[in-house]
Amino acid sequence: MSRNWDNRASVTLALGLETTRKTASLKLFELATKAGCTPQHIANIEQRKTNPSQASIAKLAAALHRVPADLYVAGERELEKQTLLAARARRDQVQRERDLTTILDVLEHLDRKDLPAVAAAVARLSN
Repeated sequence: MSRNWDNRASVTLALGLETTRKTASLKLFELATKAGCTPQHIANIEQRKTNPSQASIAKLAAALHRVPADLYVAGERELEKQTLLAARARRDQVQRERDLTTILDVLEHLDRKDLPAVAAAVARLSN
């Protein structure tokens, strides 16, 4: 049943399967061999292009020496990690933009030889 699926359980399963497989240092074809499926089937699950059956999830989990719930837990952890990294990247981008604005402010005040304003702007960069 090929279709795009986007509910949280499906996303966490896909992330969990990929994370667990990579942590086990298994390539797609290696896991496929152990689970009795095709590498394309696993790739489709990891890319959220197919909705696997419970039996398929159980076989994949067993091939990874896990239970199905472990795949969902690993996926939740990976999703939390990605969310945190994205938030940090946004925060860092905002800080870079503020710093750039302050640097431009310093340059403007230097052109006008307004040293007290330059000192105040440089102090903002230090914070």
